[in-house]
Amino acid sequence: MILNYSWFILWFALAPIASLIEFVLFKLLTLIGNIPYGFGTALFAFLWQPLVIIGWHTPLGVAIDTSISSGTPQLLGTVNVTPYWGQLGAVVALAIITKNMSLRKMAFATVPAGIFGITEPIIYGVNLPRVKPFIYGCVAASVRRFLIENLDLDMDIMGTFGILSILRFNDSAWSINPEFNHAINYSQGAEIGLVFLTWSITFTVGFLITFFFYKERKNELSYFKKAINKIIKFTNSENKKDVLKNFQKQLESIKNSEINYKKTEKYYSQISKIEVKLAIIEEKKSKIRNNIFKKLNQLKLKLQFKENEKLYNKFQILNNKYSTFGYDTEKNKLQNELTSVISDYKQNLNDFNNFKEEIILETKQILKKFKLNKNQSEQVQNIMWNAINSVEICFEIFDSKNVNFKKREQ
Repeated sequence: MILNYSWFILWFALAPIASLIEFVLFKLLTLIGNIPYGFGTALFAFLWQPLVIIGWHTPLGVAIDTSISSGTPQLLGTVNVTPYWGQLGAVVALAIITKNMSLRKMAFATVPAGIFGITEPIIYGVNLPRVKPFIYGCVAASVRRFLIENLDLDMDIMGTFGILSILRFNDSAWSINPEFNHAINYSQGAEIGLVFLTWSITFTVGFLITFFFYKERKNELSYFKKAINKIIKFTNSENKKDVLKNFQKQLESIKNSEINYKKTEKYYSQISKIEVKLAIIEEKKSKIRNNIFKKLNQLKLKLQFKENEKLYNKFQILNNKYSTFGYDTEKNKLQNELTSVISDYKQNLNDFNNFKEEIILETKQILKKFKLNKNQSEQVQNIMWNAINSVEICFEIFDSKNVNFKKREQ
């Protein structure tokens, strides 16, 4: 009975409300898209990937496609299928500049899906957790939209997404309402060429912004100073120099430890590179062993129906290969390399960890001098901890500590 009522509420109450919200949202974004000189479509394009995150892109996409299916080409349709080129450019740049080989492997693995319009792996797996690459991708998408509107590159046909959405552009399509007039009429070849050009621009802008402006590792000194500035704000200190004097030793230590930070970064980079190579070998080994196992099963079935010495010998050879197969030479070489790297950096790593522990203990003692409430003290310590452990956070050895100040404290 309860289930029946739930279905009734879902279909006859919530569904109409959801449809109304979708309709209002579509109209609102259509009005935004109508802002002249390309500013509207640029804003719409910037907002599209954030809409993907909250799940509103699907109903909006349906509304746009419904309009196209009725014979009315849509500029917003072009916006709908193309923002991922900005995200794609950002993720490729990130894959190139990162020193974390695990991240590089994951970033490149998202590219094929991105080419075909599936941006969720790029967004949730790589760009969004790092925030700035995601924003840079959105900026790249909005830059391109000026071209879309001013060149009148509207979408004419229903179809798929990604690179295959190029087939959706044809000003001469039979499905277009005869009463609809394009601002600019293109041949299909010319329109496809222009769409590819704008896609290339979007990808390039996303790539270049990320490549030149994204810093994978936070600057330890600058981030530590950020915590000190919070203390100055919370204590309403008029003399900034007095507060800075308390942390002068720690600031100098961090500044003088830049070489150690770089050595530690190099250490984790080498470790991640070797670990990725080992993982690739294991993947290859697993794939080949699975193929051998399938062949063994096929031979086993044949031997059940027909005893054959030749088949039996082949089975034995494959069975021995399955039992002993492995990339032992390559694996041993990499394992030895891994052991060597760990040994070479052991002393440096111990000294570096001792340095960080000392800084953390000293800052805790200094913070007791200031009249900070519990939340303020905790959040300031979190900022300092994140600053000191920037390398480990960059390589995902540690998780970044959350910094959540109350609104009046921000």
